[in-house]
Amino acid sequence: MKRDLRYYLNRLTRFGIGGATTIAVNIGVTVILVEGFRVGPSIAFGVALACAWGVNFILQRYFVFTAAAGPLLPQLVGFLAATAGVRITEYLAFLALVHGMNWHYLLTIGLILTASFLIKFVFFDRLVFKRR
Repeated sequence: MKRDLRYYLNRLTRFGIGGATTIAVNIGVTVILVEGFRVGPSIAFGVALACAWGVNFILQRYFVFTAAAGPLLPQLVGFLAATAGVRITEYLAFLALVHGMNWHYLLTIGLILTASFLIKFVFFDRLVFKRR
């Protein structure tokens, strides 16, 4: 049991590092495109999201869930579907809590993103990048 806890804490830490790296890629690509190449912010952010999505998949597959040597295409499809589903769910939860229950938007963002982080970790671990 102690080994399993260390194992999951290690992966959870790696998952957090992967998330932080993805945020840095998103911000960095957006700034470079806007400031360096004079691309409009809307286009730059869209390009940055696509880059961040790709980097995040690579990090999840090869850094976080390293024991998951499954086929690439099913993992990619599962990852894209899961992340798209999570983003939609996050947004709907935000709308329900802020507009339906009058929660403060900053509290809501913090709670939703924390819950989302943990749910994604379990979902990726158990379904998308499951150990063979």
